Amino acid sequence: MDESDITSKIVPCLGPLSKDPMQHVRAALAESLPSLCPIIGKKSTTDYILPIFLTLLKDEFSEVRVNLFKHLEDLTKVIDLDSLSSSLLPALNELAVDKNWRTRAAVVEFLPFFAQKMGENFLNDKFSKILIDWLSDRIYGVRDAAIRCIKNLIDSLGSQWAEKQLFPKIIPFQSNPNYLHRMTLLFIIQVTLKFCSTFLIILHSKLEIFYHLKLFQRLLLLF
Repeated sequence: MDESDITSKIVPCLGPLSKDPMQHVRAALAESLPSLCPIIGKKSTTDYILPIFLTLLKDEFSEVRVNLFKHLEDLTKVIDLDSLSSSLLPALNELAVDKNWRTRAAVVEFLPFFAQKMGENFLNDKFSKILIDWLSDRIYGVRDAAIRCIKNLIDSLGSQWAEKQLFPKIIPFQSNPNYLHRMTLLFIIQVTLKFCSTFLIILHSKLEIFYHLKLFQRLLLLF
């Protein structure tokens, strides 16, 4: 099926689906919609797909919005991400604090993509506080996703960014009364060890790192 067939036979059916009363229909549409963009090109995407995308981006059902972000890369192959940021970032912000922890964990994984496309200033200005909040989340799945996200962010932005913008914000975790936060710091050290040796030097000089390593070992014995 070529571009003209898609725009004439399939695309006209998509608008009504974006307003279907069944949320799972809208979620399925959101998951597949961006994949059409590279096939039909920039003009048809702008004319037909983008209005539907923006409608789904305001959907009350969080899974619909998450599914859009999962396949956002297909849309950005034909439309520059910067031109979409005014619509995307508020939606991303809302999902980042969604009451469903699985939604929060899913959103964490989108952050490296945005940082890679929009640069470190996006992260520093918009989402650095949210990243720290994820690392402090009461649900382990969200904290674990945030730790993996840090590794991917360092891959994209480099260790200098991490040492300047990230590590100073997480060093206070070492004195947090909640042991889960202190363990989160140790897990971060694990995933950043080969990237940021300077981070360990900072920790050795400013933190009681050996004390926390011993605490970590004791905790492991409990499982």
